[in-house]
Amino acid sequence: MAKIISIINPKGGCGKTTLSTNISRGLQKRNFSVIIGDCDQQGSARDWYSAGGDESDFAPVYGIDRPQLVRGIAKVADDKDFVIIDGPATDMAINAETVVIADIVMIPINPSPYDIWACGELVDLVKTRQSVANGRPVSRFVITRQKPNASLSAEVRNALEDQGVNLFRSCTYDREIYKQTASRGQTVFEGHNKSAKEEVDLIIDEIIEITRELS
Repeated sequence: MAKIISIINPKGGCGKTTLSTNISRGLQKRNFSVIIGDCDQQGSARDWYSAGGDESDFAPVYGIDRPQLVRGIAKVADDKDFVIIDGPATDMAINAETVVIADIVMIPINPSPYDIWACGELVDLVKTRQSVANGRPVSRFVITRQKPNASLSAEVRNALEDQGVNLFRSCTYDREIYKQTASRGQTVFEGHNKSAKEEVDLIIDEIIEITRELS
């Protein structure tokens, strides 16, 4: 049965689609079968897949931008290893459905206390689900667009502690390669930035570690 990873945050511009596409490709590179569920009405993941062209062997993307469609993705993915859910901005009804079906909830945030505080409603939603589902899904923040050679400020760390959600050890950094490859319907694994590939791979290492603990 596929493990479902919901990458959600009601705030736009936090890197949901970038994480979704790059994590899916990295998992493919490790010989896992993957599909992406695009829950955003803007269809950014679908646009990315289309930009890759007809010969693309990337993970297929399914549009599931209605709450009643979300749970059906598990049926489509019955023979897959992973489903990556690229969550919508603002639509809490869809986000709620993605939390219900998820094994792991990843909440991408820019390294700012304001971005962390803005996730309060989502964090409450996840905690409510965990309280009735034996602690599932596992939820963690993941820092995106961290400035190279910068450490998390005390304000950011305090904001994370206030939310009471764990943090991925790894993060993504603010690199042009993410935008450049996305515009071609690719990922950093098709680019030449070794550091970008390594940081996505480190996040995937943690995902696999979590899924093993869940099994």
